[in-house]
Amino acid sequence: MTAVESSIYFLERSELWKTEKPFVLDYVPEPPAVKSNASVADKPVVIEDIRGRESQFTYAENGFCLLPLDHGMEPADFDDDAKVRDVYLRNVGDALKTTLRASRVQIYDYIVRKREAQFPLSTGKFYSHKQPSSIAHVDTTPTYMEEMLDTLNPTEADRLRVGRYQSVNVWKPLRGPIRDWPLALCDPRSVDTSELQARDTVRRDSYIETYQMHWNQNQKWYYVRDQMPNEAWVFLQGEVSETGGSMLGVPHTSFPNSLASADDLPRESIEVRAFVYYED
Repeated sequence: MTAVESSIYFLERSELWKTEKPFVLDYVPEPPAVKSNASVADKPVVIEDIRGRESQFTYAENGFCLLPLDHGMEPADFDDDAKVRDVYLRNVGDALKTTLRASRVQIYDYIVRKREAQFPLSTGKFYSHKQPSSIAHVDTTPTYMEEMLDTLNPTEADRLRVGRYQSVNVWKPLRGPIRDWPLALCDPRSVDTSELQARDTVRRDSYIETYQMHWNQNQKWYYVRDQMPNEAWVFLQGEVSETGGSMLGVPHTSFPNSLASADDLPRESIEVRAFVYYED
């Protein structure tokens, strides 16, 4: 077993969260408004490498798995929205349906990230591509999932709500092997619900509710060394069902890798977010 000693940013605990919800504005506000009421702290983590043991980590048990994903696209193709939608997203949808034995896959978003040289420092300017995340989080909450279900399926939401559905993320590098800011995943079985705090990312005309994570030394973090573009992480972000009670979404983030060198390519990746529906 090999591991990397690194650090990850976590939401700081605060008495404020008993009366006020953490938020961050996705735009620069006019004074005296503040961009965020939350602060994060850099905490030490040990991130275990699962290379050579990939089959021991399954979606059913751990909430994540590594999936072979060949799609015939070159890195530059991922700046072509039409090609991404016509080729890559179709491949992702087919792979999810087969791997998770789902009755339906509904892809609703994708993000291409390309690390700028200044990252993780902020210049205060907007980059041409989104940057890697450096804060432990889960993409959505069950409450926000139900809101999204209504938005995405205005005429079918009541029928779909009767069954079981999940929010899933599919993440892979565009170039490899990836050593620069790879993705780390936390086994949700090592996370207590008290360590997840709902937070709003507020846009001018909408919002997104995610979970931010508090640090605990007992949390178990994993990554796969030298991940290649034909290897994709598939990981659960939330589940809603009639019966209630389900595995927590998988907290995740990128991390500064001490095994990376100045010769390694800057991180480029794509993540796809989807609803996955089941008939059972």
